[in-house]
Amino acid sequence: MPATPPPLMPTTSALGLDLDALVSVRAAVAAGVAEARASFELTLAAPSSDWGFLVLAGVEPLVEALERLKVRADEAQWLLAMGAIDVPTRRLVAGASFACDVDAAPEGSVVFPGEAVLTVEGPYWQAQLVGSLVTASLTDATLVATRFARMGLASGGAELVERGAHGAHRPGGVPLLARAAFVGGA
Repeated sequence: MPATPPPLMPTTSALGLDLDALVSVRAAVAAGVAEARASFELTLAAPSSDWGFLVLAGVEPLVEALERLKVRADEAQWLLAMGAIDVPTRRLVAGASFACDVDAAPEGSVVFPGEAVLTVEGPYWQAQLVGSLVTASLTDATLVATRFARMGLASGGAELVERGAHGAHRPGGVPLLARAAFVGGA
């Protein structure tokens, strides 16, 4: 029986999330609005005005990561000890599973700058926590996929080989950006 490959985005620890998001969750808990229904939409910008389209990439690995995301008790305790969260916030986040709805354009879709490509809807505190992870996951992958799609169009169908992801220092690193290049046509 073949072994199950590791997930593409190994960084699903609460310690890899944006500290500002944890501070916002703490404030929401204190204000009594942490469980209020909230949503956010992600729009992407083109790196320059001559990019007329983008190729969306990174959706599937992001959804995998969100499904596995949990704040472990030891992580919550450490965040409490460091002052990033307080006791009521620790009670809320420790062990909770991701319960937001994610609606996105399909992987590999042609999208346009400024267009909403993904929506996260659910409890405010969870949508707030994953906002920076969502943005980081889709922005870089989409730019790589788009570059390869543009190179594919310019090359008239010549074979493209990705070799730049090895230097990527980001959540998921090499596999995610190499995957995004494949989505774009490499």
